[in-house]
Amino acid sequence: MIIQNILFPSKDFNPVLAAFARIKGTTNFAANIKELIMQKGARAEFNTYFNGMSIEKWRKYTMLGNIVLHLELEGKFTVIVYNEYRADNKNVRKEICRYPFVSVVMEERPSGGSEVSAEVVDNNSASDETPALYEKHITELEIPIPEQDYRGMISFALVSEAANSAFKGGYYYTDQEDCFPDPHFAVDICTFKREKFVKRNMDLLRTQVFAEGSVLKNAFEVFISDNGQSLILDGDYDGKVHVFPNKNAGGAGGFGRAMVEILRSPNYEKFSHIIMMDDDIVFSYETLYRTFMMAKLLKDEYKNAFIGGAMLRLNDPKTQSEALDMWEVTKHRPVKYQYDITDLGFVMKNEIEDKGNYFGWWYCVMPIGVVKANNLPLPIFIKRDDIEYGIRNGRTFINLNGICVLHEAFGNKRQGYLEYYYWRNVCILNAIHFNYDKETLKDQLKTLMKDSLIRYRYDDANLAFTGVEDFLRGVDWLKTTDVEALNTYVMNYTYKADTTDKISPAFAHGAYEKSLAAEAGLKKKVMSKKGKTLYRKVLLGWLRKPAGVRYVRMNNPAIYNFYAVKRVINYDEESDKAFVTYKSWRELINLLKNYKKLCKLIDEKYDAVRQEYKLRANELTNLSFWDAYLGLDGTMAQSRNFAEESIILNSAALREKNHKKQVRKKDAKHLRHIRISRFFQRLLAL
Repeated sequence: MIIQNILFPSKDFNPVLAAFARIKGTTNFAANIKELIMQKGARAEFNTYFNGMSIEKWRKYTMLGNIVLHLELEGKFTVIVYNEYRADNKNVRKEICRYPFVSVVMEERPSGGSEVSAEVVDNNSASDETPALYEKHITELEIPIPEQDYRGMISFALVSEAANSAFKGGYYYTDQEDCFPDPHFAVDICTFKREKFVKRNMDLLRTQVFAEGSVLKNAFEVFISDNGQSLILDGDYDGKVHVFPNKNAGGAGGFGRAMVEILRSPNYEKFSHIIMMDDDIVFSYETLYRTFMMAKLLKDEYKNAFIGGAMLRLNDPKTQSEALDMWEVTKHRPVKYQYDITDLGFVMKNEIEDKGNYFGWWYCVMPIGVVKANNLPLPIFIKRDDIEYGIRNGRTFINLNGICVLHEAFGNKRQGYLEYYYWRNVCILNAIHFNYDKETLKDQLKTLMKDSLIRYRYDDANLAFTGVEDFLRGVDWLKTTDVEALNTYVMNYTYKADTTDKISPAFAHGAYEKSLAAEAGLKKKVMSKKGKTLYRKVLLGWLRKPAGVRYVRMNNPAIYNFYAVKRVINYDEESDKAFVTYKSWRELINLLKNYKKLCKLIDEKYDAVRQEYKLRANELTNLSFWDAYLGLDGTMAQSRNFAEESIILNSAALREKNHKKQVRKKDAKHLRHIRISRFFQRLLAL
């Protein structure tokens, strides 16, 4: 059974050469990019993210048997097999064996090629008993890997001993008897108007996975919840792809709808696993193949393990955003964050298992046994649903180099309305699973308020406050709320980016670049006084008369950019859109009042509501509830006037948010009636 194939770079998935092979010397790829032609003296190392074999994890989790490296070669090579791992914060390499190889089949090939250099780590510890084997008249070489307690990964290197030698591919396989049942996967996809990505991935399934002769032909069935009710698929999927128009109940509602359909599928009993898969990812055949083999060979004690796909950045595919995730009550910690997968050190670090408690639902494989009529996700629309479900059901989390998808980095997405969902759902998640007390919550909200004041993003904080306020309404409020109406309402209170000509007729990209270049000097100026925190210094900037316009990044701008400035243009270079924020005393005072009101509510209701969620969460995760929630039983969720219910978003400042010009005119007059010194003493004491 083939465990994993040796891969070459692909323009359709990942074109980064160093993620597949580290090459030194003169080489070139054949036109089909499935053959590496090497000139004499060239060396290719396959101790890479996609082509290293994670021997330690395979041995731990699966019934692996003996491993054989199969290579297809033409020409004259020295083949060296290594065991590589990370120890004492260094890369360690031990040579297992080396084979001279000669094939008498030598085609005429054009000499030359491109010079591609890469650093080669070579701390050889050669075996005293290195076998020598010459294979003639064939283009295949098979190298048994002795069964030992190897750490990290197995890799190999090719050294060309003659001009125009060719490496045509290969794979690792096990001689384990194929007596294990094939796994069958129900793929759960939630989509909202991402037709381009979904169609690309379905075409890959149709042309490669479902193709005649494919090992995976009968291993996958796809259930798509179409929240935008706009997806039309072309082509014949042999009844293996199902699309269900769904109400826009967010990611949780979409993934939940597909789970409901999987539960009711006539094939439910044959499924062994469910794959939660985002609609805007790019994956490869090999991702599915390696998942298939890992699931097929799992030891009995790991049959309930979750298998996760690492997230590589779509626009920078050499960067791994994260491989696993850890929720730590007050924050999300991505595990193996921002790793450069072309760097051997990071590849080796990936082999070291780290602690996590969930996989994100861009690619998360779970045993089908977790999907039950009384164990569906929480109906929390979007954000934290995958965290809660993973914490609720996961115990063992497996991830391997090479099992991955491409996905846009979350840091590139700035959607202010999500503050509402982040904070409401954090409260629900922590109420059910952790000891999250009200004082911790109030301290976190205070920090959020300060950040929002500094960055002039008052609406973000008010949305977060409203999310906590709605959490305090309890389980029944969540059960009966029309989530589509609520989402529309929340989105009306976020900063809306628009084209720069509409936001600021005087906008100039050069001015934005000049602002970025001035950041270092501005930081030095703000940090010039000793013994003061950055927070205090920037807040003290409110005492100065604001002046001018400053350009900042829309996503996570540094706080010192807001020091003593009146107007800020928050710009996203990729989309060429922006929104404007201002220094506003009225908004500041309104935010402080809202914080006080919310703290009072927290003191009154938090402990009781936390206990309510802990005791009644199962009312939100059963099939009968989900039928009603999605309107599958013909009932409708309760409609309500959210503006009248909320003490936060019903505030005067937010009712006037579309009249910023009028608000700014009143600020000067209002400022004269504020006792500045006393006010800031109180503010900085928070």
